[in-house]
Parts: sequence; C-alpha cells; structure tokens
Amino acid sequence: MSRNIQSYCDGVVRIYSAHNAGKPGEAPRPCLKQELELRYEERTVGVTRHYEALRAGDRVDLVLRCQRVPVSALEIAIPNDGRQYQITQIQHPRDVEPPSMDLALRRLDKDYEIL
Repeated sequence: MSRNIQSYCDGVVRIYSAHNAGKPGEAPRPCLKQELELRYEERTVGVTRHYEALRAGDRVDLVLRCQRVPVSALEIAIPNDGRQYQITQIQHPRDVEPPSMDLALRRLDKDYEIL
C-alpha cells in the first residue's frame, strides 16, 4: 500500500477538556482546561459525511487532520478561527504518514469559559 506524506500546515488546534470551575457549595460553572496543542490540515467536509451526519440528527462543520494522539469525543477543539467545536467523530486514515487522525467537529451553540 502506498502511503502519502501528511503535512499539517493550516494552523494549530487546541484540545480542551471540560471542568467544573465552581467552588464547593456553588452552582456548577463549566469551563475548559487546555490538554493538547496540535498542528492541523483542514479537510473538506464531503457530501457523504455531511448527509450521514444530517441523517443521524447531527452536523459536521469542520474536519481537521492532525497527528494521531489520544483524544476523546468528549473534548472541545478550538482551531485558528477561535470558535469552539465539539469533537463528534475521530477517524484514523491508513494511507498517510505520520499516523494521523481526522477530527469531525460540530460548532457549539454556546461557548465555554476558558481557564
């Protein structure tokens, strides 16, 4: 199998996990804490991916290819545009070097506070 060399030259995405910043006894105050910083290449949201997400009652607003590291669909991504996105799907393409992952992202309706 032929492998393509992958570059990540479109920007930097910061990966955050959600935490409760509220003090004990106060109402929960969700906020984000940075976990990772990765370079990325922006990918096209294909027609198939777009319509499959719609059929599942979701949407894909952005797809980023990054070097493969452990991430979770519970985490939030903030790329160069500064907007906050929920990671909705993580795929691992087999035909690229170094090992990479495609993050399908959905724009959040309401932004979290960042620690």
